[in-house]
Amino acid sequence: MVRCIQKALRQLTSALLEQLYTTWAWAYDWVAAVVSLGEWTDWGRCALRFVPPTARVLEIGHGPGHLYLDLRSRGHWIVGVDRSWQMARRLRQHALHAGFGAPHNVQADARALPFAAQCFDAVIWTFPTSAIFDAATLTAIRRVLRPNGVCVLVLSAELRGKSLGASAVRALYRVTGQAQLDQHAVMQCFAASGFATRHHIVPTQRAFVSVWVLTPQ
Repeated sequence: MVRCIQKALRQLTSALLEQLYTTWAWAYDWVAAVVSLGEWTDWGRCALRFVPPTARVLEIGHGPGHLYLDLRSRGHWIVGVDRSWQMARRLRQHALHAGFGAPHNVQADARALPFAAQCFDAVIWTFPTSAIFDAATLTAIRRVLRPNGVCVLVLSAELRGKSLGASAVRALYRVTGQAQLDQHAVMQCFAASGFATRHHIVPTQRAFVSVWVLTPQ
């Protein structure tokens, strides 16, 4: 009975997340702030330290564009990819408001990236969908990466502290299946697609953020 309830809740969570990326994209930042106790953008920025300074970057799942604009402000040439046209619209709004002009982005699926082989020095994906564990996705990422390139993934974050808010969010993550992933299983999945892996735990004020750095073997 408990497993059936957990499965139903996870299916409901998946459906709600799909709406949050599309129909309810206007509420994305608000919901993300609530479930991260205000640290959502900080968690995504944990990826920045692993991106080479002059890298040509592909961001998969760019969402409303916070990390995209961070990379632009650091001087990176960057292209964004997202399946959601609603998120593409939000990225454009934020880029224009920040004075960067129209962003370079395309609407596409991560399993079929519409780019030439070996054209990016780095690929970034923060809090990816389960598609990151598909062989087709990892093959597509490896194809567009240069031989010495890196793929930086922010897979999860674990809230620390004993406050009521942190405890409530941790419980929510466990119920909905958003809790920390099994590191050995993750490493095996990436290795099977030809990547060497390095796992880093990056602390923020309220959490420990799990960052994986993949390099083609």
